[in-house]
Amino acid sequence: MRWVSLGVGWGLLLLSGCAPLQRVDSLPAMAPPPDTVVFTLEHLTVDCQGLQDMDPAQFTVQCADPKVQVVVTAVKRSRCPRPQSVRTPLSVVLAMDQSASLFGGTGSDPGKQRFPAAQSFVARLPADTRLALCCFASLNPMQYSDYDLLVPLGEGNRDTVLQELQRLQNEGPSMHGTPLWNTLLAQLSDLAQEPAGRERWLVCFTDGKNEVPTHVYSHSDAEVEQAALRTRTRLFFVFLGDERTIPGYSMVRTTLQRLADTTGGTLVTVQEAGDLQAAFEEVIGSAEYAPCYLLQCALKRAGGLRQGEKVRLMVRGGKSGVERAFELRVGEPKARRL
Repeated sequence: MRWVSLGVGWGLLLLSGCAPLQRVDSLPAMAPPPDTVVFTLEHLTVDCQGLQDMDPAQFTVQCADPKVQVVVTAVKRSRCPRPQSVRTPLSVVLAMDQSASLFGGTGSDPGKQRFPAAQSFVARLPADTRLALCCFASLNPMQYSDYDLLVPLGEGNRDTVLQELQRLQNEGPSMHGTPLWNTLLAQLSDLAQEPAGRERWLVCFTDGKNEVPTHVYSHSDAEVEQAALRTRTRLFFVFLGDERTIPGYSMVRTTLQRLADTTGGTLVTVQEAGDLQAAFEEVIGSAEYAPCYLLQCALKRAGGLRQGEKVRLMVRGGKSGVERAFELRVGEPKARRL
């Protein structure tokens, strides 16, 4: 738990917790002026473009009434209920890292706890989900390949995916590194062929950074990002490790976070293999919850505002973000998305 000063002279923001639906509580050091209202709103990450950091100045909240002034005073990452009235059927590719760093006494997951966690994830997906499963790199020790396609995308193949995960659990490691970007690009190409009207997910478990043999060409994270945006695919990462186990951990984590944010997906980081079950459950929660930025705002109008009065607001995150309409009822703590 940490305290963050708003820097506006009259309020403090308490940022805490990491539950699926996070909250922000306003704890004013003194009562705000009578003509000022403090409230929060949840702006979807997928609607934000061009954000460089968590600077509140990168968000704009405007009101058609020129007498109303709105200032964003604090920002944090959060998750909120998805604003979809009808659930969209899913097409999901599960990509499992099978690199040597996961195995053995010094490996990050010597007990192979990732497999029952992934099986539970697959079992909980909606019945009409189209599924695929791959592992990377290839398990063929004699010939290099970026990945093995264990189950191609299709309907009614949940049991086959579960069986292949069980078989993969009994396999040894790949000797060909971690061709993360090459594998993701190939799976995005397959997802691009999925029927219209389906939501596309690419769910990747990994414990390391992109590494390929010297004779293999590697695509880039930027190419993965553009392909995911082009195919309207959400990228989800279950990332196992920390600074001790992954060289350049901070940079890798930042890259995966960007890919998840820009595509409306999620990055779930865990340091211990024992937490993988909860990590995959958090990905399942993305069917109901979406990543967002939780904004705390101060709204001011000379002469004050009436209790119960409705104020319409337009919100944008980043210079090229999508503008969304919200409505605040004075007296309520949160503006609602229209």
